[in-house]
Amino acid sequence: METYNAKVDFITSLLPGTPIWMECPLLQMQLLARLGSRSMLLNPWIYPCIHMHVMRGEEPEQTHDLSVILRLLGRISNIQVRVVLTDCFR
Repeated sequence: METYNAKVDFITSLLPGTPIWMECPLLQMQLLARLGSRSMLLNPWIYPCIHMHVMRGEEPEQTHDLSVILRLLGRISNIQVRVVLTDCFR
């Protein structure tokens, strides 16, 4: 996670003052949120984006996963999160 964090820090250094939407899998987002003061999520120009494909029958598990990550991200003051939910019915 530190490597991913460093890559995003590098990109923000190339684009100072530019808002960056950062989308990654939920597990990676959770790990980034747990880095504490070392997390690039503290950068005010980074906007985490959570994109979930909601599968029929998996709604309770996915709702739980989403609530866990939102609680973790909520620990970061003044963070704005973009959440995209897509229905995937088969």
